[in-house]
Amino acid sequence: MIAYFKERNSFQVPALLFVTLALKLVFIYHPNTETLSQPGGLLSEWLSNDILPGLNPTFVTVVSLLILFLSALFANYLLVSCRMTGRNNLLVALSIILFTSLFPTTNQMSAATLLLPLIIVLFRQITRLYNNAKVRPVIINIGMLTGAGYLLYHPFIWLLPCCFIGLAGMRAFRITEWLLLLLGFITPAYFLLSYEFLSNQWAPKAHLIDWQVYHKFPFTNPYWWAAIAVLAIWILAAVPIWQQQMRRMLIQSRKNWYQLIFMGIFILPMAIFPVGNASEALTLFSFPAASFAANAFTGERTTLSVLFIWLIIAMIGVASWIHFR
Repeated sequence: MIAYFKERNSFQVPALLFVTLALKLVFIYHPNTETLSQPGGLLSEWLSNDILPGLNPTFVTVVSLLILFLSALFANYLLVSCRMTGRNNLLVALSIILFTSLFPTTNQMSAATLLLPLIIVLFRQITRLYNNAKVRPVIINIGMLTGAGYLLYHPFIWLLPCCFIGLAGMRAFRITEWLLLLLGFITPAYFLLSYEFLSNQWAPKAHLIDWQVYHKFPFTNPYWWAAIAVLAIWILAAVPIWQQQMRRMLIQSRKNWYQLIFMGIFILPMAIFPVGNASEALTLFSFPAASFAANAFTGERTTLSVLFIWLIIAMIGVASWIHFR
């Protein structure tokens, strides 16, 4: 199966759609729109209070899976255009589909599902900072995307340090550019609060972080840990191949990869803060983690690699069965 997606083929996208349906059809037959997370933000409240209760669960699940599928294609196109992976494959898109199938709750509609394309766009904007003669509009875009993401979904605040790291890595330090990024971040809040003030809906405290924290480690079943173990092995298998490819890449492509890794690192705390946000964090984590893990499939085809892909598929089957039993 992996070999089919490694070389250019006219039917790659239909084949990816078929694989997506094969892995995720169970979520359509057993839709679930419940969420344990209360992360805060306009989008989270809008979904849980106004939208999801009035819609058919099957329809909501289909829309969620469509967003994941299109996001996977978008991420694959982006990494190819940034010369971070080969041109003739859909391995990044396939890896995102496998990743989200490995953790069933990531397929449920949530604020993170709707913001997954925003994460990818944000990464694209950060990569545009390198050797850009007109960088100020890009910096403002990065700040406003992050600020809007925070208002819609409060855990998005974890990505603000990632934006400053991207600016520091792509550009020489200029205090004006850092202040411009900060100004872009607070601009969406300025417009939102101005609207609320003028419309007599003034409630600034509603846009502040109000998270509960874990007093003890949350209970998780052994199958969840098994999925984490498979993911860890998958990422570790990608490391040596990624290192080999990095030696042949241009400086810009290397910086892009480092920025993607930093993005993944700063998404991870979302799984702990706030309480119950692990599924949403994994949804956003699918972009950087699966993009990196896709390197495990770019090497030569061996018996070990074939067994490994079947191990992932078997774990997906077990995880789905446990989730819906």
